[in-house]
Amino acid sequence: MKKLISLAFIICSYACVAQNYQCLQYGPINYFLNGNGYIRAMRIDSMRASGSDTIYYPYHTQRGSYSPCFILTNPPVDSNGGSWLGKNVIKQADGTFLFDNMWNDTVIIKTQAVLGDTWSFFNDTTVFSYKATVTAVDTMTVLGLLDSIKKITIEADSAGMVNTLDPVNNFQIVLSKNHGFVQAIDLYTFPYHRPDSVNGYRQFFDYYLDLVLGNISTADLTCFLYLPNLPDTVNSIFRLFPLHNPTMLEINNFSVGDVLEWSDYYYLGSSGYHSEAFLDTIYSVTTGTYSTFYTTTEHTNTTDFSVSGISTTTTFSAGHDTPEFMQIPR
Repeated sequence: MKKLISLAFIICSYACVAQNYQCLQYGPINYFLNGNGYIRAMRIDSMRASGSDTIYYPYHTQRGSYSPCFILTNPPVDSNGGSWLGKNVIKQADGTFLFDNMWNDTVIIKTQAVLGDTWSFFNDTTVFSYKATVTAVDTMTVLGLLDSIKKITIEADSAGMVNTLDPVNNFQIVLSKNHGFVQAIDLYTFPYHRPDSVNGYRQFFDYYLDLVLGNISTADLTCFLYLPNLPDTVNSIFRLFPLHNPTMLEINNFSVGDVLEWSDYYYLGSSGYHSEAFLDTIYSVTTGTYSTFYTTTEHTNTTDFSVSGISTTTTFSAGHDTPEFMQIPR
């Protein structure tokens, strides 16, 4: 018996140590926060095997260039556009992840590279290219648990020389064994400018990128270009953080005796407006297989106001009611 326990312990220990670094997790929704308080999520909707590869399908987002100045000549927005991870991600057998981007090209992350390894992170086939190097391997606490992490540093190059003026030069990505990305960047719009562009980042080629960078403003709406915020470690580096997205039942988890107060009003045209105030007291709770039903005692105060602001009609009623919105899915 002792031998069996020892063997099981050895197998478990080996499995824990042998866990590979990864980019993505299938199942949990992970949330990331940048230095400006902008939240992004990573969610894999589905995955499938293709030979020795695994293909991940993240959630999709409407993407594309825009400009209120040239609305008639804007290209159509891709309603099936990629999230900040891209439309799909391919994981190869050796741990290499291939992220497709909006330039119909590929961003490459080698999760099993060792300290000091360097590879081509992104190359737009011109003088501009980006290298990735594993610059640190360590442990850190991730979402309350100790995890092994690997830091990957991005180097921008122009015609074979380090381009220190490129905003993304020295950006870092952090991978872990148990949580995937711990620190990430927008891979779908990387490198945040059109391929072979000598002018670097410009507004309007993607709305969500401009939103993250803080470049959606009245200046855009009036069609005047201005010096925009560039990608930097504050607005473009996203770090994994603990966020619980509550379910409908958790938000609407009421008990007998709880009181809900809400109001509604609408205009009556030139004669004034109609106002209603509600006090709903929960007096019974029924839990079903798929929903929870709440029955309430409703108290309503109804008032019609004339245009002069003088109350013309006020009514008060009480009774039992079961509004539809009180049926909460589990």
